[in-house]
Amino acid sequence: MRALFVMILILGAAMGNSFAESADSCITKGVEYAQQGKFDEALSEFNKAIGQDMTNAAAYHGRSLVYMEKGEMDKAILDSDRAIQLRPDYAEAYAIRSNAYSNKGEFAKAIADASKAVELNPGFQKSYYMRGMAYGRNGDYDLAIADFNRAIEMDPKDLQSYCGRGLAKDLKGDNAGAIADFNKAIEIHPNYAGAYLNRASTYMNKGDYDKAWEDVRKYRALGYEPSEGFMEDLKKVSGREK
Repeated sequence: MRALFVMILILGAAMGNSFAESADSCITKGVEYAQQGKFDEALSEFNKAIGQDMTNAAAYHGRSLVYMEKGEMDKAILDSDRAIQLRPDYAEAYAIRSNAYSNKGEFAKAIADASKAVELNPGFQKSYYMRGMAYGRNGDYDLAIADFNRAIEMDPKDLQSYCGRGLAKDLKGDNAGAIADFNKAIEIHPNYAGAYLNRASTYMNKGDYDKAWEDVRKYRALGYEPSEGFMEDLKKVSGREK
């Protein structure tokens, strides 16, 4: 999510009012640390920015993104709340709060926030992705696919939207469509591990166990390990251990 982090933060900051130079410097450092995956250091910089200027919506927004990366959804929501209080038209903050709510399983709130982000800034592509994910997790697969379609129209190289659409298609039973989307994600980013695992799951659902195992091997080669539950299911249905 690091690329998403930087894009959303920079877009949000660019739309806001100018802020104190010291807060600006801290936000810039926070973004740089986040790009490197140094989230504790990024958090420290956003804390400093807020200390310098407690009315800086971009600083709260940046910190909410860090909390998202750290898996602290409640804190991410609180900081998004504050950013929105300071800037009611902050589409990017609504989008991130949507994602946090979705991760907590509060899909109605997630969909409402993503829809608000779309209303405030129809050109903000990630809002459609966020809403698509919330719809998909809520079981509204057709609505999810429609939002992923829109996100892909706006950014044909958005591999996350291809993966999201692939998952929705898989859950609808469209295995061929799902595999095509995961293939596209891999074409865009050959080292995107999640696409291999998603495709392995679809191949397993399709009964193509050789290809499922092949994708598991590719996933592992990228330094990841599938969940124990997934591996138990694959071993059981394929009748083999590897």
